[in-house]
Amino acid sequence: VCVCVRACVTTMRADRTKSGYLFYAEPRMFVTAWIRLFFSIKNGLLVSPESTSKIKAPISLSLNLCSVKPAQVSEADRNFCLKVISPVRTLLLQAESSQELLEWMEVLSNAISHALLAQAGSPDGRESVSPVTTDNAKPLPPPRREKSRFNVMKELYAVEGNGICADCGVTKPKWTSVNLGVLICIDCSGVHRSLGVYVSQVRSLTLDTLKPEWVENLKQNGNTASNLVYEALLPKDFDKDALRQQDDARQQFIVSKYVDMKYVVEEQRAQIEASRLEQKAESFRRSQQAYVNAESSEVAVTSSASEVSEKPRDKNSSQHLIAENIVRQEPSSLHRTGSNSMLKKVGKSLGQVKDSVVKFAKNE
Repeated sequence: VCVCVRACVTTMRADRTKSGYLFYAEPRMFVTAWIRLFFSIKNGLLVSPESTSKIKAPISLSLNLCSVKPAQVSEADRNFCLKVISPVRTLLLQAESSQELLEWMEVLSNAISHALLAQAGSPDGRESVSPVTTDNAKPLPPPRREKSRFNVMKELYAVEGNGICADCGVTKPKWTSVNLGVLICIDCSGVHRSLGVYVSQVRSLTLDTLKPEWVENLKQNGNTASNLVYEALLPKDFDKDALRQQDDARQQFIVSKYVDMKYVVEEQRAQIEASRLEQKAESFRRSQQAYVNAESSEVAVTSSASEVSEKPRDKNSSQHLIAENIVRQEPSSLHRTGSNSMLKKVGKSLGQVKDSVVKFAKNE
Protein backbone atom coordinates (compact mmCIF):
# COMPACT_ATOMS: atom_id res chain seq x y z
CA VAL A 1 0.00 0.00 0.00
CA CYS A 2 2.83 2.35 0.88
CA VAL A 3 4.47 1.71 -2.49
CA CYS A 4 1.23 2.47 -4.33
CA VAL A 5 0.72 5.71 -2.40
CA ARG A 6 4.27 6.84 -3.09
CA ALA A 7 3.91 6.06 -6.80
CA CYS A 8 0.63 7.98 -6.94
CA VAL A 9 2.12 11.02 -5.20
CA THR A 10 5.14 10.94 -7.51
CA THR A 11 2.87 10.86 -10.57
CA MET A 12 0.78 13.77 -9.31
CA ARG A 13 3.88 15.82 -8.63
CA ALA A 14 5.33 15.00 -12.05
CA ASP A 15 2.07 16.10 -13.70
CA ARG A 16 2.45 19.50 -12.04
CA THR A 17 6.07 20.13 -13.00
CA LYS A 18 7.67 20.57 -16.39
CA SER A 19 10.56 22.45 -17.89
CA GLY A 20 11.76 23.08 -21.41
CA TYR A 21 12.06 25.63 -24.19
CA LEU A 22 9.14 27.66 -25.52
CA PHE A 23 8.95 30.57 -27.93
CA TYR A 24 7.69 33.68 -26.12
CA ALA A 25 5.93 36.49 -28.03
CA GLU A 26 7.53 39.74 -26.85
CA PRO A 27 5.35 42.72 -27.89
CA ARG A 28 7.36 45.46 -29.58
CA MET A 29 6.35 48.82 -31.03
CA PHE A 30 5.35 47.63 -34.51
CA VAL A 31 6.08 43.88 -34.50
CA THR A 32 6.02 40.87 -32.21
CA ALA A 33 9.41 39.30 -31.52
CA TRP A 34 9.43 35.54 -30.90
CA ILE A 35 12.18 34.70 -28.39
CA ARG A 36 13.20 31.17 -27.42
CA LEU A 37 13.32 30.98 -23.60
CA PHE A 38 13.63 28.25 -21.01
CA PHE A 39 10.45 27.92 -18.90
CA SER A 40 9.70 25.81 -15.84
CA ILE A 41 6.53 25.01 -13.89
CA LYS A 42 7.22 24.34 -10.24
CA ASN A 43 5.63 25.14 -6.86
CA GLY A 44 2.65 26.81 -8.49
CA LEU A 45 4.77 29.21 -10.55
CA LEU A 46 5.50 29.59 -14.24
CA VAL A 47 8.90 31.21 -14.52
CA SER A 48 11.63 31.83 -17.05
CA PRO A 49 14.82 31.89 -14.98
CA GLU A 50 16.95 33.02 -17.92
CA SER A 51 18.59 36.41 -17.51
CA THR A 52 18.64 37.93 -20.98
CA SER A 53 18.55 41.39 -22.51
CA LYS A 54 16.07 40.21 -25.15
CA ILE A 55 13.03 40.61 -22.87
CA LYS A 56 11.93 43.79 -21.12
CA ALA A 57 10.98 42.20 -17.78
CA PRO A 58 11.49 38.81 -16.11
CA ILE A 59 8.65 36.32 -16.43
CA SER A 60 7.13 34.93 -13.23
CA LEU A 61 3.42 34.13 -12.87
CA SER A 62 1.57 32.72 -9.87
CA LEU A 63 -0.64 30.04 -11.41
CA ASN A 64 -3.43 30.25 -8.79
CA LEU A 65 -4.61 33.42 -10.61
CA CYS A 66 -4.13 32.10 -14.16
CA SER A 67 -6.01 30.19 -16.79
CA VAL A 68 -4.65 28.52 -19.91
CA LYS A 69 -6.21 28.06 -23.31
CA PRO A 70 -5.05 27.26 -26.85
CA ALA A 71 -4.37 30.32 -28.99
CA GLN A 72 -6.25 30.80 -32.22
CA VAL A 73 -4.29 30.97 -35.47
CA SER A 74 -5.56 34.53 -35.97
CA GLU A 75 -3.99 35.55 -32.65
CA ALA A 76 -0.52 34.10 -33.20
CA ASP A 77 -0.23 33.37 -36.94
CA ARG A 78 1.70 30.27 -35.85
CA ASN A 79 0.96 26.68 -34.94
CA PHE A 80 1.21 25.02 -31.50
CA CYS A 81 0.48 28.21 -29.52
CA LEU A 82 -1.14 28.64 -26.10
CA LYS A 83 -2.09 31.57 -23.88
CA VAL A 84 -1.52 31.86 -20.14
CA ILE A 85 -3.92 34.54 -18.92
CA SER A 86 -3.46 36.35 -15.61
CA PRO A 87 -4.91 39.60 -14.20
CA VAL A 88 -1.54 41.26 -14.80
CA ARG A 89 -0.49 40.04 -18.23
CA THR A 90 -1.16 37.47 -20.94
CA LEU A 91 1.67 35.26 -22.17
CA LEU A 92 1.54 34.00 -25.75
CA LEU A 93 3.76 30.94 -26.01
CA GLN A 94 4.60 28.48 -28.79
CA ALA A 95 5.60 24.85 -28.35
CA GLU A 96 7.81 23.01 -30.83
CA SER A 97 5.27 20.31 -31.73
CA SER A 98 1.66 19.28 -31.18
CA GLN A 99 2.75 16.72 -28.57
CA GLU A 100 4.70 19.37 -26.66
CA LEU A 101 1.69 21.68 -26.82
CA LEU A 102 -0.60 19.05 -25.29
CA GLU A 103 1.94 18.28 -22.56
CA TRP A 104 2.38 21.93 -21.58
CA MET A 105 -1.41 22.44 -21.57
CA GLU A 106 -1.95 19.39 -19.36
CA VAL A 107 0.79 20.24 -16.88
CA LEU A 108 -0.32 23.88 -16.66
CA SER A 109 -3.90 22.74 -16.08
CA ASN A 110 -2.85 20.38 -13.30
CA ALA A 111 -0.61 22.99 -11.69
CA ILE A 112 -3.37 25.63 -11.77
CA SER A 113 -5.91 23.16 -10.36
CA HIS A 114 -3.60 22.18 -7.50
CA ALA A 115 -2.81 25.84 -6.77
CA LEU A 116 -6.53 26.65 -6.57
CA LEU A 117 -7.22 23.66 -4.31
CA ALA A 118 -4.30 24.53 -2.07
CA GLN A 119 -5.52 28.11 -1.81
CA ALA A 120 -9.00 26.84 -0.87
CA GLY A 121 -7.54 24.62 1.84
CA SER A 122 -7.90 21.28 -0.01
CA PRO A 123 -4.35 20.33 -1.05
CA ASP A 124 -5.16 16.62 -1.22
CA GLY A 125 -6.06 16.96 -4.88
CA ARG A 126 -9.28 14.90 -4.67
CA GLU A 127 -11.43 17.44 -6.43
CA SER A 128 -11.06 18.05 -10.10
CA VAL A 129 -10.86 21.64 -11.27
CA SER A 130 -9.88 22.40 -14.83
CA PRO A 131 -9.08 26.00 -15.74
CA VAL A 132 -8.51 25.11 -19.38
CA THR A 133 -11.12 26.89 -21.47
CA THR A 134 -12.15 26.28 -25.04
CA ASP A 135 -14.93 27.75 -27.11
CA ASN A 136 -17.12 24.59 -27.06
CA ALA A 137 -15.72 22.84 -23.97
CA LYS A 138 -14.63 20.02 -26.28
CA PRO A 139 -11.27 18.21 -26.35
CA LEU A 140 -8.44 20.21 -27.91
CA PRO A 141 -8.55 19.63 -31.68
CA PRO A 142 -5.36 18.59 -33.44
CA PRO A 143 -3.41 21.50 -34.93
CA ARG A 144 -4.14 22.30 -38.53
CA ARG A 145 -1.89 21.01 -41.28
CA GLU A 146 -0.17 18.65 -38.83
CA LYS A 147 -0.53 15.65 -41.13
CA SER A 148 0.80 17.47 -44.19
CA ARG A 149 3.65 18.93 -42.15
CA PHE A 150 4.62 15.47 -40.94
CA ASN A 151 4.51 14.12 -44.49
CA VAL A 152 6.72 16.97 -45.73
CA MET A 153 9.30 16.27 -43.02
CA LYS A 154 9.20 12.56 -43.85
CA GLU A 155 9.82 13.28 -47.54
CA LEU A 156 12.68 15.68 -46.78
CA TYR A 157 14.38 13.25 -44.41
CA ALA A 158 14.24 10.64 -47.18
CA VAL A 159 16.51 12.82 -49.38
CA GLU A 160 20.13 11.66 -49.30
CA GLY A 161 22.13 13.26 -46.51
CA ASN A 162 19.18 15.02 -44.87
CA GLY A 163 19.25 12.79 -41.80
CA ILE A 164 22.06 14.90 -40.34
CA CYS A 165 22.84 18.62 -40.23
CA ALA A 166 24.58 19.79 -43.41
CA ASP A 167 27.16 21.72 -41.39
CA CYS A 168 27.89 20.02 -38.07
CA GLY A 169 26.43 16.53 -38.52
CA VAL A 170 23.83 16.53 -35.71
CA THR A 171 21.09 13.95 -36.34
CA LYS A 172 17.48 14.83 -37.18
CA PRO A 173 17.88 18.53 -38.04
CA LYS A 174 14.62 20.47 -37.76
CA TRP A 175 15.60 23.70 -39.50
CA THR A 176 16.28 24.47 -43.13
CA SER A 177 17.86 26.99 -45.47
CA VAL A 178 15.22 27.09 -48.17
CA ASN A 179 17.36 28.78 -50.82
CA LEU A 180 20.43 26.59 -50.22
CA GLY A 181 18.25 23.48 -50.13
CA VAL A 182 19.77 21.99 -46.95
CA LEU A 183 18.58 20.85 -43.53
CA ILE A 184 20.43 22.25 -40.51
CA CYS A 185 20.22 22.03 -36.73
CA ILE A 186 18.96 24.80 -34.46
CA ASP A 187 22.48 25.87 -33.45
CA CYS A 188 23.66 26.22 -37.04
CA SER A 189 20.42 27.98 -37.98
CA GLY A 190 21.37 30.86 -35.66
CA VAL A 191 24.59 31.38 -37.60
CA HIS A 192 22.77 31.10 -40.93
CA ARG A 193 20.41 33.91 -39.91
CA SER A 194 23.39 36.23 -39.49
CA LEU A 195 24.60 35.62 -43.06
CA GLY A 196 21.83 37.66 -44.70
CA VAL A 197 18.87 36.63 -46.87
CA TYR A 198 20.92 36.69 -50.08
CA VAL A 199 23.08 33.89 -48.66
CA SER A 200 20.70 31.85 -46.50
CA GLN A 201 16.98 32.05 -45.78
CA VAL A 202 16.21 30.10 -42.61
CA ARG A 203 12.88 28.44 -41.76
CA SER A 204 11.74 25.86 -39.22
CA LEU A 205 10.34 22.51 -40.35
CA THR A 206 8.05 22.35 -37.31
CA LEU A 207 7.12 26.00 -36.70
CA ASP A 208 6.87 27.53 -40.19
CA THR A 209 4.72 26.68 -43.18
CA LEU A 210 6.99 25.94 -46.15
CA LYS A 211 5.98 27.19 -49.56
CA PRO A 212 5.62 24.53 -52.29
CA GLU A 213 8.57 25.95 -54.26
CA TRP A 214 10.76 25.74 -51.13
CA VAL A 215 9.82 22.10 -50.57
CA GLU A 216 10.56 21.30 -54.20
CA ASN A 217 13.97 22.97 -53.97
CA LEU A 218 14.77 21.01 -50.80
CA LYS A 219 13.82 17.74 -52.51
CA GLN A 220 15.89 18.47 -55.60
CA ASN A 221 19.02 19.45 -53.66
CA GLY A 222 19.54 17.96 -50.21
CA ASN A 223 22.53 18.00 -47.90
CA THR A 224 24.69 15.59 -49.87
CA ALA A 225 24.25 17.42 -53.19
CA SER A 226 24.79 20.80 -51.58
CA ASN A 227 27.95 19.70 -49.76
CA LEU A 228 29.38 18.40 -53.04
CA VAL A 229 29.42 22.06 -54.06
CA TYR A 230 30.13 23.95 -50.83
CA GLU A 231 32.55 21.38 -49.38
CA ALA A 232 34.25 20.26 -52.59
CA LEU A 233 37.67 21.46 -51.37
CA LEU A 234 37.14 20.66 -47.68
CA PRO A 235 40.04 18.58 -46.30
CA LYS A 236 39.07 14.96 -45.81
CA ASP A 237 40.42 14.93 -42.27
CA PHE A 238 38.32 17.94 -41.22
CA ASP A 239 36.72 17.17 -37.85
CA LYS A 240 33.14 18.42 -37.59
CA ASP A 241 32.85 17.20 -34.01
CA ALA A 242 34.70 20.33 -32.92
CA LEU A 243 31.94 22.47 -34.45
CA ARG A 244 29.39 20.98 -32.04
CA GLN A 245 31.58 21.80 -29.05
CA GLN A 246 32.81 25.31 -29.91
CA ASP A 247 30.41 28.02 -31.09
CA ASP A 248 33.22 30.18 -32.45
CA ALA A 249 34.49 27.32 -34.59
CA ARG A 250 30.95 26.67 -35.83
CA GLN A 251 30.43 30.29 -36.87
CA GLN A 252 33.83 30.57 -38.53
CA PHE A 253 33.24 27.38 -40.53
CA ILE A 254 29.76 28.36 -41.74
CA VAL A 255 30.90 31.85 -42.78
CA SER A 256 33.87 30.37 -44.64
CA LYS A 257 31.64 27.78 -46.28
CA TYR A 258 28.77 29.96 -47.54
CA VAL A 259 29.97 33.59 -47.53
CA ASP A 260 33.64 33.29 -48.44
CA MET A 261 32.98 30.01 -50.33
CA LYS A 262 36.42 28.86 -49.28
CA TYR A 263 35.74 25.24 -50.18
CA VAL A 264 33.98 25.84 -53.52
CA VAL A 265 35.76 25.32 -56.82
CA GLU A 266 36.43 28.47 -58.84
CA GLU A 267 33.88 27.95 -61.64
CA GLN A 268 30.98 27.19 -59.30
CA ARG A 269 31.98 30.06 -57.03
CA ALA A 270 31.65 32.47 -59.94
CA GLN A 271 28.19 31.07 -60.77
CA ILE A 272 26.99 31.41 -57.17
CA GLU A 273 28.31 34.97 -56.92
CA ALA A 274 26.59 35.89 -60.18
CA SER A 275 23.32 34.43 -58.92
CA ARG A 276 23.53 36.41 -55.68
CA LEU A 277 24.28 39.62 -57.58
CA GLU A 278 21.26 38.98 -59.80
CA GLN A 279 19.08 38.55 -56.71
CA LYS A 280 20.34 41.84 -55.28
CA ALA A 281 19.78 43.60 -58.62
CA GLU A 282 16.23 42.22 -58.85
CA SER A 283 15.52 43.39 -55.31
CA PHE A 284 16.86 46.84 -56.19
CA ARG A 285 14.71 46.97 -59.33
CA ARG A 286 11.59 46.11 -57.33
CA SER A 287 12.41 48.80 -54.76
CA GLN A 288 13.04 51.35 -57.51
CA GLN A 289 9.76 50.48 -59.23
CA ALA A 290 7.89 50.84 -55.94
CA TYR A 291 9.49 54.28 -55.51
CA VAL A 292 8.48 55.33 -59.04
CA ASN A 293 4.91 54.16 -58.42
CA ALA A 294 4.80 56.15 -55.18
CA GLU A 295 6.12 59.25 -56.98
CA SER A 296 3.49 58.87 -59.73
CA SER A 297 0.72 58.59 -57.17
CA GLU A 298 2.07 61.70 -55.39
CA VAL A 299 2.11 63.73 -58.62
CA ALA A 300 -1.42 62.63 -59.47
CA VAL A 301 -2.74 63.66 -56.07
CA THR A 302 -0.86 66.98 -56.23
CA SER A 303 -2.31 67.74 -59.66
CA SER A 304 -5.81 67.00 -58.43
CA ALA A 305 -5.30 69.29 -55.44
CA SER A 306 -4.01 72.09 -57.70
CA GLU A 307 -6.99 71.80 -60.05
CA VAL A 308 -9.39 72.08 -57.16
CA SER A 309 -7.54 75.03 -55.64
CA GLU A 310 -7.44 76.99 -58.94
CA LYS A 311 -11.10 76.48 -59.86
CA PRO A 312 -12.99 79.87 -60.01
CA ARG A 313 -15.53 80.32 -57.25
CA ASP A 314 -17.95 82.98 -56.07
CA LYS A 315 -16.28 85.46 -53.72
CA ASN A 316 -19.40 85.42 -51.55
CA SER A 317 -19.40 81.63 -51.30
CA SER A 318 -18.66 79.81 -48.07
CA GLN A 319 -15.48 78.31 -49.60
CA HIS A 320 -14.10 81.77 -50.31
CA LEU A 321 -14.81 83.00 -46.80
CA ILE A 322 -13.20 79.92 -45.26
CA ALA A 323 -10.10 80.34 -47.45
CA GLU A 324 -9.73 84.00 -46.45
CA ASN A 325 -10.01 83.03 -42.81
CA ILE A 326 -7.30 80.38 -43.20
CA VAL A 327 -4.91 82.82 -44.92
CA ARG A 328 -5.26 85.27 -42.04
CA GLN A 329 -4.25 82.64 -39.48
CA GLU A 330 -0.75 82.33 -38.06
CA PRO A 331 1.45 79.51 -39.42
CA SER A 332 1.16 77.60 -36.13
CA SER A 333 -2.63 77.75 -36.39
CA LEU A 334 -2.49 76.71 -40.01
CA HIS A 335 -0.32 73.75 -39.03
CA ARG A 336 -3.12 72.53 -36.78
CA THR A 337 -5.71 72.44 -39.56
CA GLY A 338 -6.58 69.32 -41.48
CA SER A 339 -5.77 71.00 -44.81
CA ASN A 340 -2.10 71.37 -43.94
CA SER A 341 -1.69 67.77 -42.80
CA MET A 342 -3.42 66.51 -45.95
CA LEU A 343 -1.26 68.55 -48.32
CA LYS A 344 1.93 67.64 -46.47
CA LYS A 345 1.28 64.03 -47.46
CA VAL A 346 1.75 64.98 -51.13
CA GLY A 347 5.04 66.74 -50.54
CA LYS A 348 4.04 70.42 -50.18
CA SER A 349 5.79 72.68 -47.72
CA LEU A 350 3.92 75.11 -45.46
CA GLY A 351 4.69 78.02 -47.79
CA GLN A 352 3.35 76.16 -50.81
CA VAL A 353 0.15 75.36 -48.95
CA LYS A 354 -0.34 79.02 -48.12
CA ASP A 355 0.25 80.03 -51.77
CA SER A 356 -2.34 77.54 -52.97
CA VAL A 357 -4.90 78.84 -50.47
CA VAL A 358 -4.21 82.45 -51.54
CA LYS A 359 -4.85 81.52 -55.20
CA PHE A 360 -8.04 79.78 -54.17
CA ALA A 361 -9.21 82.85 -52.23
CA LYS A 362 -8.49 85.25 -55.14
CA ASN A 363 -10.16 82.93 -57.70
CA GLU A 364 -7.04 82.87 -59.85
